[in-house]
Amino acid sequence: TITVQDTTAPEFIGGVGDVNVQCLEDAPPYPPITATDNCGTATVSFSEEVLEEEECGNSVTLITITATDECENSTSISYTITVSDTTAPELDYEGGQLSLECDEVLELPEVGATDNCSIAEVNMTMTSEEGECPNNWYEVYTWTATDACGNVSESVSLYVDYSDNTPPEFIGGVGNVTVQCPDDAPSYPPITATDNCGTATVTFAEEVLDADDCGNSITEITITATDECENSVSISYTVTVLDTTAPEFDQELEASIVLDCLDDVPAAEDCTATDNCDETVEVTFTEVLTGELPAEGSDADCVLSNPAEYEGEGTTCDNFEPWSVRLFTFPGDEFYSNIDGQFVQYPDGSATLNATVVSNNNPEAGWIVDVTFQDGMDWDMWSTQGFPTGHKDDCGLGADDFEDWTYYIMSAGNATMTGWGDYAGSTLTLTHAPSNYYYGYQVGTAANNVNDQYGNGGWFTYSGIFNQQNITGSGDFAFDMDCCPQYSIERTWCAIDCTGNETCFTQTITFEDL
Repeated sequence: TITVQDTTAPEFIGGVGDVNVQCLEDAPPYPPITATDNCGTATVSFSEEVLEEEECGNSVTLITITATDECENSTSISYTITVSDTTAPELDYEGGQLSLECDEVLELPEVGATDNCSIAEVNMTMTSEEGECPNNWYEVYTWTATDACGNVSESVSLYVDYSDNTPPEFIGGVGNVTVQCPDDAPSYPPITATDNCGTATVTFAEEVLDADDCGNSITEITITATDECENSVSISYTVTVLDTTAPEFDQELEASIVLDCLDDVPAAEDCTATDNCDETVEVTFTEVLTGELPAEGSDADCVLSNPAEYEGEGTTCDNFEPWSVRLFTFPGDEFYSNIDGQFVQYPDGSATLNATVVSNNNPEAGWIVDVTFQDGMDWDMWSTQGFPTGHKDDCGLGADDFEDWTYYIMSAGNATMTGWGDYAGSTLTLTHAPSNYYYGYQVGTAANNVNDQYGNGGWFTYSGIFNQQNITGSGDFAFDMDCCPQYSIERTWCAIDCTGNETCFTQTITFEDL
């Protein structure tokens, strides 16, 4: 009996070894292992047994390879496949450093990660640190990635330095200011400021650039806005105090005053003035007289003129040929006209007559008259003398006025006529006439005895030398008088403030026969 019995198991051609991989998908396929059998063919089969397994995919799997021949003889070999993810993820951001203004908004980068086996979770943490001022600080953003197996990537960081370098901005503006008085200077403007990151504090500072003792000044106002990090901005304007307004008088004065010839000059107003800035204002006063001033100490200083011809009718003065001096029985010309004359009356009752007269027939001949009078009296005194007195009224024109006249006596030894021109060298001494003083030298309306004008006149006797001959005779004076002051008064008040602004007012006083 030949018994054929196959009891020999197949034999593998080649072998296997354990496998270590990072990811499950990296596990290799079954190896291409084969087996031989002594009698026939062998069939190779594979089986798997998971020995260890984690949620993240790490595992240990036993792979068994069995070769079986046709008689069910078999042999097996095995190896393990170990899946162990030890590779950390990698971030796709390298980190960096930024410097931002405190009001800038940080745009964080989108940081992702890649992993060899799984999807990695990216985590970010942030830490901050205060700076030197409220609007300066420091932030650090740190990213890490973790895969399913807990492998953690290296961290990357973004360093952000926030700082406040921007000064505040003013809301509104300012402009230079000019006022008249210190009290008019405005208070600080209600200006505010905003800051990009916080609040701003507004302060004011003054610097006087120029000033005087009158309150005028130029002051620079500097407004500074400062934020919490000491960033600041300034604007400035000037306040100029300059008084350009002149004072104003408190009184209303007449610019022109016309006085009657005999009126007293009114006393000057005691003017005051008000100023826009100064509490007190200095007022100066000046008075200037222009023209022919009256003789010092006189009551009246009258300008003489040739008597005007009487224009009425029915008197002995009709068709009167004007003259100022008449010399009766004079070997020269009889009638003389006034060129320039002055009659001055004084408070002590004296008066002077000074005149230059020219012959009515010879313009190259005339007299300089120099006469002093005394004992000036009104009618009540004149008419009650211890001797007979009266008034001389040749034309009958003084009947209504003689009691208002002033009556004088020619002062003995103080009355002369001195020749000029062709009369040069001739001198006459005058005395009062009539010698019994019945008539005085008359001054008043119609007192010149030739017309009804205001004038003076009277008789006199003369003696002296004319053309080297001794002569005597009588004469008559007849003058019209203008006793209105021959000057004007200009009064000026000036109010001046401390700065020198001045207001002046001028008043002119003139005289007329009203």
